[in-house]
Amino acid sequence: MYFQREIKKIAENTNVDISISGLPCFSAFTFNYTNSMAIKTLYIQEMLSRNILAKNALYLSYAHKKSDIDYYLQQINEVFVILNDKITSEKVEESLLGPIAHSGFKRLA
Repeated sequence: MYFQREIKKIAENTNVDISISGLPCFSAFTFNYTNSMAIKTLYIQEMLSRNILAKNALYLSYAHKKSDIDYYLQQINEVFVILNDKITSEKVEESLLGPIAHSGFKRLA
């Protein structure tokens, strides 16, 4: 519950429209925009720039301390500030360093 509650606060405070789903130990969120995959790609890109391999889901376990989760949430907050800026200025796609991620399973060959 903690992660879901806190990410909801972050989204509200940064004006990023998301939907949260899943169990407290496996939480996921989606971006509620027509270009949601581009926004998700930018989110992943910005988290990687902070040396965090992330996606729009979090698998929590007893190995995670509250300080680990708080650090992760702090990084999400910083990234959501950037996302809001890029969304409102309509510069999401041009901020990407690579192609937009695809959804679902897709063969590469």
